Amino acid sequence: MKIYPLGDILTVKEAESLKISTEFNSRYGHKNIGAIKSGEYRSPKKGEWYISGAIPSAYRAPNDLSSKYIIGKLVKFKTTILTEVVRIG
Repeated sequence: MKIYPLGDILTVKEAESLKISTEFNSRYGHKNIGAIKSGEYRSPKKGEWYISGAIPSAYRAPNDLSSKYIIGKLVKFKTTILTEVVRIG
């Protein structure tokens, strides 16, 4: 599953629904919040998240848009680094 970075800041309501702090809320403030594809491809309504760009990111529609985009859904995720030790010889 591809997780897209956010191109806009979260609203207080969105931050609260994801159970994250609203104190430090900027475009780069929450590294573990992103958007995934919802499976819909249509014109976004005002306030909905959509995925767009040469380097795809998720943006909030400022108003009802007439162009079609992939609709996004906000997700909270955790990054885990796995290391494998291989013995040679």
